[in-house]
Amino acid sequence: MKSVSSSGLTRKILIRMNLFLICNILSAQPVIETIINIALENNPQILSAKADYEAAVLLSKNGGGAFAPGLSLSGSETTKDNYSASLTYSQPLPGGTVIQFTGSYDYSSVQMQETRIESKTPRLSLSINQSLFPFWMAGKVTDPKIFSYRLQKEYYFNQLQYSKQKVMIDVIQNCIYALIENKKIESLQNSIKLVQLQYEALNELKQSGGANEAQLVELDNSKWSYELELLSAQANYWGYIQKIKSLCYADYNLFAEEQICNLIPKEYTTDDFLCFFKDIAEYDSDPYAAALKLKVMLEENNIINEKQNTAPVLGFSASVPYDTDNKKMEDWTLGLSLDFSPLFSSLTGHNLKRAEIGLESARTVYEAYLEQKQFLKAQYDSIFSDYEKQINKTYALIEKYELQVNDKAQQLEQGIITKLDYESEKIRLDNCRLTYESLILNVWLYEVLREFAL
Repeated sequence: MKSVSSSGLTRKILIRMNLFLICNILSAQPVIETIINIALENNPQILSAKADYEAAVLLSKNGGGAFAPGLSLSGSETTKDNYSASLTYSQPLPGGTVIQFTGSYDYSSVQMQETRIESKTPRLSLSINQSLFPFWMAGKVTDPKIFSYRLQKEYYFNQLQYSKQKVMIDVIQNCIYALIENKKIESLQNSIKLVQLQYEALNELKQSGGANEAQLVELDNSKWSYELELLSAQANYWGYIQKIKSLCYADYNLFAEEQICNLIPKEYTTDDFLCFFKDIAEYDSDPYAAALKLKVMLEENNIINEKQNTAPVLGFSASVPYDTDNKKMEDWTLGLSLDFSPLFSSLTGHNLKRAEIGLESARTVYEAYLEQKQFLKAQYDSIFSDYEKQINKTYALIEKYELQVNDKAQQLEQGIITKLDYESEKIRLDNCRLTYESLILNVWLYEVLREFAL
């Protein structure tokens, strides 16, 4: 029995890919890459992730409007001779700081006998409110509101890359499974053909009394069993084709035989596919892990933001009133305040607690994913190794069956055996080759899967 080493096996796999993909390359781009490009353009999951990323990019450019200024204008009139108006401009700043300017004008007049007394009072005031737990007290250099939008941009970018990778892996899996089912269909058709030949030969033998009805019934049952398996394999095959169409979100024609043959053309190695994969997906070693880690950072940032928002607020105010002659008064009115209401608000405590729970949950999900990835990687490595061993055994069987078929061919020419004996050996060889080709497809698939372990 011929033994194939692991390193030699890989070379054999690449060399013998053309044993079962025996068709000409009909286009410059392999069909598998064409299908993937269609999926990347049309798949709803990718389009949704792309929209989320573009929205995050837009928000990151303007900070989500977190520090947009506010402007308000108000006025009132109580009587014909009494009215007031005010204009307020407020500017939030990083660190929980809010600066506010207010200008107001009050006018009133009173008729006292024959004298009208008027009061015109413009006022200017300034107030500054400052959180007592700004972000720099937490050892950070960027306000959590701004930092949150930066993190979200990176988070949604990695989610987009993960969506691309996931769709591409789903496409390649279903394509490989479709090819494997196609091999199974061919193998079952061979088996049905063999049973039919055996039935015809046995039926002729029955005419001369050399066989009985029970033997024919047994062959009928075998044929019926193979036909049921064939129907199942055909249903599975078209099911995988339908999944590919769903992933592409388009009625892409995969039904032409030449396209199935060229799905993964000869000499198209896993290295070729991985190069295409990494290039088109702007590949990161694991964008989903990166996204989960960014989720942890977002939750940590949310806690800092909540602490900044819920800390007591120190306020300073200053105003310059004017007298009725519109002359500036000499003295400023100054004020200092300390507001503890954010600290004792029930909503405040709820938001902070929710942020802490969110952080713990994000950490748990991230750590669980890393463990799951290691488990999947080990599992894929094991399956890959098992398929390699099966390839060794199947390859040895092919060599053995080839010798037997050659011997049977000579015996058939010499009239030692019947044509049925020869056809039986030949079909067994053909089915063994189909099994070998299916194993190579599985090795091809798991070599890709263990690279990503999604």
